[in-house]
Amino acid sequence: MQNKAHLELEDFEAENLAKLQKMFSRKWEFVFMQAEAQYKTLRVDKKRDRQERQILDSQERAFWDVHRPVPGCVNTTEVDFRKLSRSGRPKYSSGGHAALAASTSGIGCTQYSQSVAAAHASLPSTSNGSATSPRKNDQEPSTSSAAGGDSPSTSAATATTSAPSTSTPPVTSIASTSNAGSFRNNYYARPGLRRCTQVQDTLKLEICQLNSRLSKNVLRTSKVVENYLAYYEQRRVFDPLLTPPGSQADPFQSQPNPWINDTVDFWQHDKITGDIQTRRLKLWEDSFEELLADSLGRETLQKFLDKEYSGENLRFWWEVQKLRKCSSRMVPVMVTEIYNEFIDTNAATSPVNVDCKVMEVTEDNLKNPNRWSFDEAADHIYCLMKNDSYQRFLRSEIYRDLVSTSRKKVNQKGPKSFLTGNLPSFSNAVRTNLHVGQQGSSCSPTSNAPQ
Repeated sequence: MQNKAHLELEDFEAENLAKLQKMFSRKWEFVFMQAEAQYKTLRVDKKRDRQERQILDSQERAFWDVHRPVPGCVNTTEVDFRKLSRSGRPKYSSGGHAALAASTSGIGCTQYSQSVAAAHASLPSTSNGSATSPRKNDQEPSTSSAAGGDSPSTSAATATTSAPSTSTPPVTSIASTSNAGSFRNNYYARPGLRRCTQVQDTLKLEICQLNSRLSKNVLRTSKVVENYLAYYEQRRVFDPLLTPPGSQADPFQSQPNPWINDTVDFWQHDKITGDIQTRRLKLWEDSFEELLADSLGRETLQKFLDKEYSGENLRFWWEVQKLRKCSSRMVPVMVTEIYNEFIDTNAATSPVNVDCKVMEVTEDNLKNPNRWSFDEAADHIYCLMKNDSYQRFLRSEIYRDLVSTSRKKVNQKGPKSFLTGNLPSFSNAVRTNLHVGQQGSSCSPTSNAPQ
């Protein structure tokens, strides 16, 4: 809209403008007139200096370059900063670990300092004889403490010109020199913001990390393998790839896999028969997480908890789960509703059983309400249900009746599907009902009426 030379559109901007003109072809005149009127009302460029106008134009262009970059460029507002922080951690080559092992194995830091000095001396020199560093303005790491007060240049001259003395071991290994040189070059070549400025600081940090790993409790490999095998045997029957449903190896005698067989009985079994599959009940018994992940399992557990006058625990936990996934505009509303119904000590309609410490933490979180304000209380209620209510639910009559009913159905229909087994299929039942309906209609008074 502006015909100034320095405000001409780029190629991709012109293409986007053409697309907008095509999209709003019927309303483009109105859009143009409205934009022009707003520009005239807000225009104050003439009151500013030329330099100030140039600064504002550059700021506006920089803003759109950041938030609407040129096609093909990386949008900096969509970069994952966690990946950037991970990329900024210092990483070392084999030479760094070799130097660390040499410094901690009792040999001392003298050999390592001499190898670093030899690597420094082996770098390509310029015409005046000074070694070129990887970065022009960076200084070399100080090794005075490790070399006993000698500077890198002095130690390099001593290592290359003088004969080896009895007090300090000679540097005769070419591999150590190359490793130290590669470590030094790679150390300065690593990108990132959290790079250490001294080699000694880097080694101290790595020593602390290794000591912390040694202090942790480590399980034996045999014990870990036993745990994995036990978990595999426990969950193998629920894996449709390892134990196909409807096969001879299936202990639950479920319906065949709908992705392999031409039938959908596996999905519609509970809807048609009104019973719960044995596989589903066994999953509920296997873990509390599987019970809560199943909608029918939550309904069954809710009925059991209502009988024991503790149904507010499950309702509170489920409301907190919905709070974590709701939209941002609904967070204050749901926080207020949850607090008034479950947490408020004076006017809560269904107060939950939360101890004093958790209540204090929850009250502090509610000073700045967000979707995680009730996490401590929800975790506390979850542990109570898992350790107490869940065990009583598995021993309750509700769960036992469901298990006995499902076992009776399995014994009656056998390993086959209920559509192909001993019981009449659902389709045959529908055909029978239709046939009976047709016979009834043929015997109706209207069919025998005189013409």
